[in-house]
Amino acid sequence: MGMKDYIVKSAGAIPVVTELVVEAAELLDVSAVLINFAGTNQLTNNLENSQNFEQGFWTIASTNGISDPAILLNAVSSAEHGFRFYASVPISCSEGLNRGFICVACYNPRCFTEEDKASLNRIAEKICELTLSVSPCD
Repeated sequence: MGMKDYIVKSAGAIPVVTELVVEAAELLDVSAVLINFAGTNQLTNNLENSQNFEQGFWTIASTNGISDPAILLNAVSSAEHGFRFYASVPISCSEGLNRGFICVACYNPRCFTEEDKASLNRIAEKICELTLSVSPCD
């Protein structure tokens, strides 16, 4: 795993989430990570509906300073910007409602191993746990 310099951009994120986005980028050795977290009035059991950037917060860590979360919204939009690898997992609270998602993208093609998936899921769980005190899942 090579150390990269990550540029972090965010809107409304609490500091610990900013640290987690960089941790995820370094752990998975990817070019970019996006964490999107919906506001409590946007809780959903549909991942697609949790991709609203207007409420809640988002944070991006990238090697090239991406500042538009829509670039990493899905595999198609990320591919249009030169990414050749994309993976995403939902951030779900204990009731099973999606509060957002965390995704990773890389300019180089790569395999997404079960270990990578488990790491990404652990980070998603941390985000949900840390934000419960900020905006409860009711």
